[in-house]
Amino acid sequence: MRRKKNKFSSVFPKNLNIHFFDYKLFTAIIFLTLIGLSFLYSASSALAYSKTQSTLFYVKKQLLWSVFSIGIMLFISFIDIEKARIFIPLITVITIILLVITLFMPPIQNTRRWIPLGFMNFQTSEFAKVAFVLYLSDYIDRNYSKIRRLKFFIKPTIIIAIMLLLIVLEPDIGTPALLFGIAITVFFIYGAKIIHIMTPLLAGVSLIVFEIIRHPYR
Repeated sequence: MRRKKNKFSSVFPKNLNIHFFDYKLFTAIIFLTLIGLSFLYSASSALAYSKTQSTLFYVKKQLLWSVFSIGIMLFISFIDIEKARIFIPLITVITIILLVITLFMPPIQNTRRWIPLGFMNFQTSEFAKVAFVLYLSDYIDRNYSKIRRLKFFIKPTIIIAIMLLLIVLEPDIGTPALLFGIAITVFFIYGAKIIHIMTPLLAGVSLIVFEIIRHPYR
């Protein structure tokens, strides 16, 4: 009897070729991580010793998460992105749901940006950054021939606006401003008409200026 193929396992190539692995990028990541840990030790050693009698308490904690994150990075780096693209719509929907859930979480310093998981606080806007780039890249690639038409912008504008608005409501204006800038830049680079870019650009800049006037600390 023929065994049913698992669609999740199909996203990994059958023959992994480590010769195509980006060793320069990986080395840079390790180097920057070590620099970050050294800065953390310099900034936190006195506080860590006063609380735990160990100057390395915060460094060890961060090192554990760094090793975990690098492991996840290595795992993801071998995923066949072309086969994994079928999951991007699901990832986008899950991201929007998580952003909505975040708004109902207990506030921390008068903001709702995290979902408490017990062992850590999950910041959904960080996950949204990844989902945002995946969605935008996939949409442009699939509809590149229509990029100079106004109709091309309707669907991504709605999805992007929903994601950014939910993050603004946390409140957080820095992340939406960054993602909005990325979207405008990507559309411009890929040849969208200037007139189609200027309308959302002016609206976005106006909103940012309004928020800065309303809350000068921003």
